[in-house]
Amino acid sequence: MRLAFNVPDTVQSKKTVIVGDSQQMQAQRFAFTSAQIAQQAWVKHGVSKYDPSYSLDPSKTDLLQLAVTQGDEEALLNEHYRSLPQIISFSNEEYYNDRLRLMRDTSQKKIGQPGSPVTVLLKVDGAEVTKGTQENPKEGAEVIRQLIDIVEDPFYQDSSIGVICLFEEQMRYVSELVANRFSAEIRESHQIVVVNPDGFQGDERDIIIYSLSYDAINMPRAAIAARQAQREHVQGMLNVAFTRARDEVRIIHSAEIQEFDVATVAIRRWLEYCDSLEPNVLSESVSDPTDSNFEADVIARLRGEGLVAHSQFPACGYKIDIVCSNGESRLATECDGEYWHLDEHGNLLIEDVDRQEVLERAGWKVLRIPYRSWQKNPDHHISRILKAFNGHGEDDSPNSHEGHVDSEAARIDESARVNFPQKVVIELVLMGNVISQISSKRGQKCWVTKDLYLGFDPD
Repeated sequence: MRLAFNVPDTVQSKKTVIVGDSQQMQAQRFAFTSAQIAQQAWVKHGVSKYDPSYSLDPSKTDLLQLAVTQGDEEALLNEHYRSLPQIISFSNEEYYNDRLRLMRDTSQKKIGQPGSPVTVLLKVDGAEVTKGTQENPKEGAEVIRQLIDIVEDPFYQDSSIGVICLFEEQMRYVSELVANRFSAEIRESHQIVVVNPDGFQGDERDIIIYSLSYDAINMPRAAIAARQAQREHVQGMLNVAFTRARDEVRIIHSAEIQEFDVATVAIRRWLEYCDSLEPNVLSESVSDPTDSNFEADVIARLRGEGLVAHSQFPACGYKIDIVCSNGESRLATECDGEYWHLDEHGNLLIEDVDRQEVLERAGWKVLRIPYRSWQKNPDHHISRILKAFNGHGEDDSPNSHEGHVDSEAARIDESARVNFPQKVVIELVLMGNVISQISSKRGQKCWVTKDLYLGFDPD
């Protein structure tokens, strides 16, 4: 967002909300004048008197950067919905300090055959850059082979495809190959584009094919070093390049991974990360040990009904107690033990409410089972789960369903009221540890329900 175009509108507003990503494209990637000319104009027109720090220099600063340094408030929009975890995790660690909450999981891969890999590295043997250029013909031919493989595969019939070339000349070369090989109808139906990273800001595709060109033979190392230099605008460009795919990436390279400059540079670390991924492991195959006998009992019953059930399933930065599946859909089942999940009124703790809202924004259907209610009638809760799969489930928004403390469960048994002549302390002890303590006042009545809830009448 260039200052020259946006500032006039901004200064006329009472409040301004600016949305963007400071870890992606920077102003320097789109500077329309050289830094030297901009600085000369700055001095010539006397702007330096009013802005000695050059904070408004349009060759170095855009509206988003200005907002970060001068704005009153900043909020991180940390829920990432675009990419599968294998695609976004590198950038999440590299550029966002693991602050992004990944809202998808691998089992949500929408294209390709079941179990097909999310990330594929394709080393082209014998590929070289044409001397004096950035063009790599064998990589270009491999791009065409991958595109043919995709457009002719019925599992990819509705997929969109982007080709990102790290170097400008390779982009023009591959673009011509694609135009000559595929009809306009095919290119349109799959939304095929061939661009460099600068041309993909704000865009995305189901599949991204990368052509890195660098061969470590004819292309000088300085060329690849410049494309991954430790400068904000270069790293922002790479972050854009790494994060355009929703479901699948195919990386075509000619040089060995260790030849992509020193081990600390971004492209090499990205390639090493992608190479380390296990290609056919879905997150649904991971099932950690249960957290409690309660969860284990529920899982045993679910499996007895023919459902697939996994414990401690990773999703959205959390571990769902149980995820069960009937082969067509999935259900998140949370097992609510009273000590860990309920407040003194029998309602879910606020962190559990927030957690469920996050899961639901990610598309999960969440069903909660309170421990006390499960102990009384496990068949009822198994029935609730089966009905949820058939589309007849009840409202399971936080604190809306039965099982937590409600008016009936907390009905006071008048015969259980006891008058204490002096102040007493009642301790609730679990496995030798005091986990709750209630103090009475002199003459105050204590009550206990049939379900062993303890409390005191107010004054």
